[in-house]
Amino acid sequence: MLTLRPYMTAVAGRRTPQIWFLSFISLLCVSVMSVLLVPCYTNSNLLQQDSNYMTPILTETQMENIQHEMKRRQLTMMGQCHNTSSSKVNSIHQMPKILKVAKKLFVEKEHKLVWCPIYKAGSTTWMEIFATIGGVMTPNNRMRLSKGLIQINQLARMVYPKAKDTKATLKLLPETTRFIIVRHPFERILSAYRDKLEHRKDREFYYRRYGRHIVRLQRDGNATFADRAEPTFMEFLQYLVKTKNFDEHWSPFTVECAPCELNYQFILKMESLEKEQLFLAIKTNLLDFLLTVNSTDQLLQNTNPNGRTEQKYAQQYYGQVPKQLLQKVYVVYEDDFRLFDYSPNEYFSFAKGYRVQSVHGSLTMINGR
Repeated sequence: MLTLRPYMTAVAGRRTPQIWFLSFISLLCVSVMSVLLVPCYTNSNLLQQDSNYMTPILTETQMENIQHEMKRRQLTMMGQCHNTSSSKVNSIHQMPKILKVAKKLFVEKEHKLVWCPIYKAGSTTWMEIFATIGGVMTPNNRMRLSKGLIQINQLARMVYPKAKDTKATLKLLPETTRFIIVRHPFERILSAYRDKLEHRKDREFYYRRYGRHIVRLQRDGNATFADRAEPTFMEFLQYLVKTKNFDEHWSPFTVECAPCELNYQFILKMESLEKEQLFLAIKTNLLDFLLTVNSTDQLLQNTNPNGRTEQKYAQQYYGQVPKQLLQKVYVVYEDDFRLFDYSPNEYFSFAKGYRVQSVHGSLTMINGR
């Protein structure tokens, strides 16, 4: 042993770099495998660990809080309905309106779920969810969607066509869960304008149907925009006030979905849609379909070529609108504001002719000169 120790020490000394290299490689492999095997996710406040996998699940407290909020919204809506002259509950005169709404409803019989789509208010995601439930979101159809050969609402309607027997649809409603998604009315109006009317390119249909008529009706020889074919935002608002000619992208919620008559149990809002649609998916056993839609990157979640209308654009556009005009627009959409508990004050503060000052820590509107 005494004769071998120097030899073994020498050999160990020569192999030390090899041992360190092999140790480094082993450690690197373990690190890489750890990264690959551990799921990565975002929005950790929405996630709860399951024994089998990681899935976005709301906590019990979050579910209860949202449930209470949904009930509050429903009670607010129905309370305002009884105080709104244009939306009398159980009025025989509302039957044609109800039948018109019933025709456009998405009725998912297996899950006893009914959705009234409101365009420019989260409709793309739920069109895709219904299309996924119906089994038409095939690779071929996704390819057609990406190339603009078909629209997502056309796919969804393949499985959930507009009702031919609207009275039969109405008979189903008491046994269903009914929901709508709403959005601040002024933000939705702006989103509709930016998407459909602001630019003629890729929106020729809307230019021919609305844009050119708005310009002809509202411009009246105004040389300021003589070189502009499309209507300005102010011209669009003037057109709404004067004609009340609505497209489904800017038609009031009360017109599109008859909330006073159909009494939706779940009223989701765009401002808090991520958690609220997760809540609804859990309540209606549609979580897998929602996760499938959220995990696919093949569809454009926003089809507006000018980008999503975020609140940062509100001051830019509404800052050019006279206060008197915006007040008239508010009157047109007043029922939407009241039923769904939205305030116009922030947008009024943007309008020309308004200035805001703080009085004892609160904001007060003052007519500008």
